[in-house]
Amino acid sequence: MLGAGSFYLIKRKDTYHLLTEKNFARLFGPLNNQEEVLPLVTFYERLFGNPFAEVITVPKPANEEGAPPDVTKIAATKEGFEVKLILHNGLHHAYFAEKHLLVHSDGIIEVTKESEIIKDLGKGYLF
Repeated sequence: MLGAGSFYLIKRKDTYHLLTEKNFARLFGPLNNQEEVLPLVTFYERLFGNPFAEVITVPKPANEEGAPPDVTKIAATKEGFEVKLILHNGLHHAYFAEKHLLVHSDGIIEVTKESEIIKDLGKGYLF
């Protein structure tokens, strides 16, 4: 049997369902305001993206070592919410990355630009 990696099940009444991106949207949609988007995309990234990445929401002073080049930003659009996600990973290779998402008001999350390293910090905690 081949390994399928980690997966999550959700229980509804007496039936278990595999947690997929579509089921994720059904669980957490609809989104009514911008404040609901950040917790949703943070949880989404942990499940379906990089589980070791930290979402950067608070800036640090630019002169501080390891300061992020930017912070996560959310903008309301006709389709829902555009999210510029700033991620920090320090496990094996330390870096800041940028990823763009479109979060529809029904909870469906669409990756519009894959993760791209915007600041390389060198070796991580475990190298």
